[in-house]
Amino acid sequence: MKTTDRLFGSAPRAIDRRGFLAGTAAMAAAAASGQMPVAPKIRLGLLGCGGRGRWIGRLFLENGGYEITAVADYFEDRAR
Repeated sequence: MKTTDRLFGSAPRAIDRRGFLAGTAAMAAAAASGQMPVAPKIRLGLLGCGGRGRWIGRLFLENGGYEITAVADYFEDRAR
């Protein structure tokens, strides 16, 4: 499986299953021990503000850690 680090723009690199499991285990251990810093809120944009869009938006806001920063819909009155 190939992946690209979009944040730093590095070249694609291969990730094998063992490397993935080792990385996730290390992150889980750090989280369990309280050594991980508090992450900032994840900013989201919502496309489509009808019934399903409002539902998913509320779901993200109720669970915390997310901030809706932009909305768009074909019908302007729904995006307000």
